[in-house]
Amino acid sequence: MRTTGILILDGGSSWERSLVRALRSLGVYAEIHPWDSDPTSTETVDPAGIILLADAPGPGRLRRGVVRHGVPILALGGAAATVVQAFRGRTGPLEDAEPAPDRVGVLRQSPLFASLADQGPLELMAAAGERLGDAPKGFVSTAKGERT
Repeated sequence: MRTTGILILDGGSSWERSLVRALRSLGVYAEIHPWDSDPTSTETVDPAGIILLADAPGPGRLRRGVVRHGVPILALGGAAATVVQAFRGRTGPLEDAEPAPDRVGVLRQSPLFASLADQGPLELMAAAGERLGDAPKGFVSTAKGERT
């Protein structure tokens, strides 16, 4: 039996289990599968959303089923650069190769940040590796970090 939930595709992250615990504590079903899994062929989860995780950039090419599945995709850490490159965006190296705190400001209204509108910049930990240079055609940047 397939359960509706969040499919986490792990490309070598050290925090995938923490993310699953956090989602489940909110009452959201989530499962971890390898990076190269096809979301249309998972036997237990019918994805309502897909989270891509990787500590380092470039865990491998995305499977076509990931981007054609028709559900929201959130790419975190090094997986973000892979998604940007898959859609022909541009990334560049960060000056500091280590993860570090970053202040992220909202650039335009988005449901993603609706509950955070009055909080000012978000204090987050930025992944090591790459930063977004140019968003892929058809994508819109909704937030920007001072460091990234």
